[in-house]
Amino acid sequence: MKALLALAACLLLVGCLSDYTLPSGTPSARVKVARRATPMICVAGQQTKLVRDASGYAQVPAGRPITLTAQFEGHDFVCIPAVTFTAEPDASYVQTFEVVSRACATKVLRESAPAAVPVASSEPASYGCRGRP
Repeated sequence: MKALLALAACLLLVGCLSDYTLPSGTPSARVKVARRATPMICVAGQQTKLVRDASGYAQVPAGRPITLTAQFEGHDFVCIPAVTFTAEPDASYVQTFEVVSRACATKVLRESAPAAVPVASSEPASYGCRGRP
């Protein structure tokens, strides 16, 4: 029952969030967000939904700390791990997400040839915007 209530609360939270809009003139980077999860961004303490373009990327501000979160719903649980990093202007990143035995994690990797380079990963028990820049 508790898991069902938590799931309902998270679904309502995501449904009430506004879409993130990058302010004009802001240096930016792009992040290919996790496909199986609802992507969100926390900038200056405000959490909003990231909007993917047709190729799966979302624009994020560069040059200052941001926190990406991803809500993933399992059979009887909900996870929203958070990862904080500073994107470099005009860089491309990919966010990964995994669940192992109800433990959730998200990582951000910078896309570069020949392979993506890890730049940040979620901390144990991270959750949403709490305690993040």
